[in-house]
Amino acid sequence: MKHACQSRHHAIFLTMFAHPSYRMLKSATSFLALSLIALQVVVAQTIQKGIYLIQDTDSGKFLGIDSTPDVYPPIDTPVRLFNERTPFVQHWRVEEAKDGAVIISAARNSPPGYNIVTRGDYVFVSTEKEPELWAVESAGPGESQIKLPFNDKVFTSYPGSSPFDSKIVLQPAHGLPNQRYRFVRLDRNLYRSTRFNVQESC
Repeated sequence: MKHACQSRHHAIFLTMFAHPSYRMLKSATSFLALSLIALQVVVAQTIQKGIYLIQDTDSGKFLGIDSTPDVYPPIDTPVRLFNERTPFVQHWRVEEAKDGAVIISAARNSPPGYNIVTRGDYVFVSTEKEPELWAVESAGPGESQIKLPFNDKVFTSYPGSSPFDSKIVLQPAHGLPNQRYRFVRLDRNLYRSTRFNVQESC
């Protein structure tokens, strides 16, 4: 009698674990756990907020914007590549956003809210468009890639024959030299050691 009772309990136990609803619950739990791990990875790769120069490590040039007409609202302007000591090189403000993403905006002699956004596959600054969210992720020692979160498209630099022919476009990530950038921190009073703070002299 005792043996028969144990056998019935064992059969019920096995039936419960074989039921489709249990398998769905187990799959959902596994997916949630993987999602939390992925979110932690994204957050761990996020650059700290602050003011930076952004350098294309392939050409050595820095991200900046053309001079803009004194009009309101400010016109959308393409992000370009300039030599270090030209006045068009921008200081970029990095601010934290949701889910480990950041907002990047011009902070040197620029109107408030001049945020880096996309226009098609081209990278612009705009005060009119909603701020774009970006992920800044490690691409090797002292280097980063700038990409749309949960997307394979990254900043890709094309210096051109002159700064005003240069452009930054979004292209699929292939680990190319012109898809890597260096963030050089400028607000020294807020300096904290991080793998993204790769240069002490600016």
